[in-house]
Parts: sequence; C-alpha cells; structure tokens
Amino acid sequence: MTCCLYYDSFILTYITSITDILFYDKWLKKLIIEEF
Repeated sequence: MTCCLYYDSFILTYITSITDILFYDKWLKKLIIEEF
C-alpha cells in the first residue's frame, strides 16, 4: 500500500513538473516575443 501511495505521488510530482516546464516555456516565449 505504501508503495502504491509513493508511486502515485511520484507520478503526480512528475506531471506537475512537466506542466510547470511547459507553462514556463510558453511564458518565456511570450515574454521574448513582446520584447522584440
């Protein structure tokens, strides 16, 4: 049971980090486009 919970939290963290990276990347590109 603990293993499954750990695995779920790992997946959640992984998804969250990917989402953050994608969001940050879009935000950065938007910022760069507005700058030039």
